[in-house]
Amino acid sequence: MIQGMRLRFFDIIFISICAGVGEEILFRGAMQFYLNPWLTALIFVAIHGYLNPKDLKITAYGMYMTLVIGIMGVLYEEWGMLFAMSAHFAIDVVLLQRSLRDF
Repeated sequence: MIQGMRLRFFDIIFISICAGVGEEILFRGAMQFYLNPWLTALIFVAIHGYLNPKDLKITAYGMYMTLVIGIMGVLYEEWGMLFAMSAHFAIDVVLLQRSLRDF
C-alpha cells in the first residue's frame, strides 16, 4: 500500500507531524490520563493492527512496539507532551522512509 503512494520526503515529514501530534494528544493526553502507560501502549499497538495471532511475525513486532511505546509513555510522564510528540515523529519518519526503501 505504501509503495503505491509514491511519497516524497515532504509527504513523510507531514504525515509524521500529523501522526505525532494527533495520536499523542489522543493517547497520552486523553487515554493515558485514565489508564497507565502500558495499557495505553497495548491499545495503541492493537489499534494499529500489530497484534495478529494469525501472523506471528507481525505480533512479535507488535510486542516490541508495545515495549517501545510503553517506555515512551513512562518518559512522557517525566518529560511531557513535546517529548512524546517528537519521539513519535522521529519513529514515523524512520519507519516510513525504511518502508519505501524496502519496496
